[in-house]
Amino acid sequence: MPGKGMAATTAYGGLASELLAVLNERIGAGLEVGMQVAAYHEGGLIVDVAAGTRSEEGDKVDGSTLFQIFSVFKGVLAVAVHIQAERRLLDIDGPIADYWPEFARHGKSGITLRHVLTHSAGIPQMPPEMNIAKLADWSGMAAAIADLAPIHAPGERSYYHGMTYGWLLGEAVRRTDPQQRAIDIFIAEEISRPLSLDGLFMRMTDDLRPRLATLSGSPYPTDLPADSPLMIGIPAAVALQPPIFNRADVQSSLVPAVSCFANARSIGKVFAMLAEGGEIDGARLLSSTCIETLSEPRPNSDAPDPFLGGPARLSIGGFMLGGGKPAVGPHEDTLFSIGAGGSIAWADRRNRLAVAITHNRLYGHQPSVSDPQVRIGDIIRRHLDIV
Repeated sequence: MPGKGMAATTAYGGLASELLAVLNERIGAGLEVGMQVAAYHEGGLIVDVAAGTRSEEGDKVDGSTLFQIFSVFKGVLAVAVHIQAERRLLDIDGPIADYWPEFARHGKSGITLRHVLTHSAGIPQMPPEMNIAKLADWSGMAAAIADLAPIHAPGERSYYHGMTYGWLLGEAVRRTDPQQRAIDIFIAEEISRPLSLDGLFMRMTDDLRPRLATLSGSPYPTDLPADSPLMIGIPAAVALQPPIFNRADVQSSLVPAVSCFANARSIGKVFAMLAEGGEIDGARLLSSTCIETLSEPRPNSDAPDPFLGGPARLSIGGFMLGGGKPAVGPHEDTLFSIGAGGSIAWADRRNRLAVAITHNRLYGHQPSVSDPQVRIGDIIRRHLDIV
């Protein structure tokens, strides 16, 4: 990691100790197995702590351990799209079919990447008869999604694209990239490399596997009716459950909106880049003008979302917005992405603060009083004397 960040951590020993106490308390109570927390302030890494083990009986977690972060990675995919837009290789507000012609089938010619980023494109549903083999086939999934009929007109309503989001954005980036790079290669070369990240990956490889934490717990039910919003977006056959996402064949495939791997300091640095206006450690990924637009709420941002079970305050740029999520603080211009089971990363632009929390024991909704994200966020803000 950059020297500035490592030096900064020595000045925040009290913060690190208090966060470690929270992590060890939860692990001791059986609520967690392994955890990491990283925080950046004003562009420097101020804390990078880890506790617990990679599995129920595994090796100890350290800062390099890789956790599956599920939909936290949606924020990285959004950054990739904005990079392409700033290079004028794609138009976020133009039809996806301009560079993906077969996508226009079944009345989808008017759907834009803005609709996808705002979860209002009308294609949250996975293709029929999903199974693990289909999930692992990038070309087959892209073709199947291109052949879907929308369930509502673009922009008409909010319907969270739990899985399809990844193929939609990933295929758009691939098709508009002059080198036609797959989305994992694009992100490795255009995001991880310039940010000097040691732990942000979309595929699990043999050399990385010794660093990987094993999932446990259960974030989502699998026994709901097949036509329920949750099952439409994430069918039971490919549910976000450890028996599926601990599989080596799934982990080694490109499943971009949900099966991605990171340590806290790496995904945290992506969000620190956002908190710093698009540039960190001399590497500029996005313009300050672009960053400003990311905090603009989408139209009808407070409308209920059937997949999420309530309103989802989203930006026009592909991020959730603060103001209603206690962990990330009270500011509406805070950008965050949250993953199934409790991983999260956020960028508090007002206070130039970015925080990432990763772990491997997945849980469902937590009341704020017991949510570790809230405790961790409150502790960090208190130590920095920010509100």
